[in-house]
Amino acid sequence: MREKKRIAPSLSNYITTLKRGDNMRILNQDRRAGRIKLRVENTDDLWHLYNLIRPGDNVYALTQRREEKATDKIREKRAEKRRIYLGIRVEKVEFHTFADRLRVHGIILPDQMDTGSYHTLNLEVGREVKLLKQDWQPQDIKRIREAVEAGKRPKVVVVSLDEDEAVVAVLRQYGIQEVGMVYSGRSGKQYTAAKSKKGNYFEEITAVITLQGSDLPLIIAGPGFTKEELLRFGRARYPGIYSSAAAVSTGQSGKVGINEVLKNGAVSHVTEGSRLEYETGLIERFLKELSTSGKAAYGLEEVQEAVRKGAAEIVLITDKALRENRETAGGLLGRAEASGAEVAIISGAHDSGRQLESLGGYAAILRFGIN
Repeated sequence: MREKKRIAPSLSNYITTLKRGDNMRILNQDRRAGRIKLRVENTDDLWHLYNLIRPGDNVYALTQRREEKATDKIREKRAEKRRIYLGIRVEKVEFHTFADRLRVHGIILPDQMDTGSYHTLNLEVGREVKLLKQDWQPQDIKRIREAVEAGKRPKVVVVSLDEDEAVVAVLRQYGIQEVGMVYSGRSGKQYTAAKSKKGNYFEEITAVITLQGSDLPLIIAGPGFTKEELLRFGRARYPGIYSSAAAVSTGQSGKVGINEVLKNGAVSHVTEGSRLEYETGLIERFLKELSTSGKAAYGLEEVQEAVRKGAAEIVLITDKALRENRETAGGLLGRAEASGAEVAIISGAHDSGRQLESLGGYAAILRFGIN
């Protein structure tokens, strides 16, 4: 109980600071209980909640539920669903990027409709959520801080194309979200002669970009000259979209080309502070140190040893490892920060994060070799 009282006030003090900055994502707080209420503004917020909410937490939100009685089983028509405000004790959390939805499943808390029954809260963009935790960890507060700061930065749109097809994607904090695939119709019987014109190809690409919003940072990538042709077309026809766009050469098009963009640092030329580029850069640096200087460690035991010896400069851990082994991972990160090391939680939803998962989910860039 003493630890709980120590952690909760630090959370409430931080939230108070955010509210003074007129940030409307954090709506209110309960200083004594360590409870926060926030509004989900985008898919990235859902991702942060996915990593923030864990079994045993209490979550409250507006939802729909049918009030069932024993006689409902024999009725031809069941009662209609009612819109109610409901709290559950969390048992499982699922993140569905394709539907921009977070499913939080658990048991309905006491003194509510159908107490003790199971219910699933479907959290979507625009929803207000109240979260109560028994124990707020430093990583939880750090994630809230990152979510708030990231909300101030624009998302980045990347078009990776060649003469035949284009992938349009949005760089989110957790990974690459493909939002459209456009074909030029340069070959193939299913395409008409009109569709084979590059003007139509570029128009369709522009239509997909426009759906993501206005005045967004834009990167056009790919091999060959098609990217420059699209840029010239866009600046002539749609200067509001393409005037500040950047063209980047990559060895391949498609999603592979987008990963090349992340690795070569091109995102920083159109916007500052991209979380996805930052994480990708850290993994690239780790892999370079691993293959050249040897100032790298991976796997839980090696990273623990590096932290214990004060050799760790940056400790990397996947969000999956943190979710699945919160006590061990949290203790490691706490010791790492106490030793002066930087800590980075890496999303497993992009290629670099998956590389780290394949190495056990834990890695460290070292100040000096330990083996």
